[in-house]
Amino acid sequence: MFPLPNPLHPAIVHFPIVLILFGTVVAVTAVFLRRWFLPWVAADLLVCGAAGALAATW
Repeated sequence: MFPLPNPLHPAIVHFPIVLILFGTVVAVTAVFLRRWFLPWVAADLLVCGAAGALAATW
């Protein structure tokens, strides 16, 4: 097990925000750089950010 940060607010709320912002940057970059893996990375980041946002609201 790993120790949970105290308080949990930065880990639970701010981490999904960063994932969504970084996923958006990667998605825009994927439009211009035409690499086969960038859309998959962007989709993974955005899905993880959305799941984290749902967990943060719960």
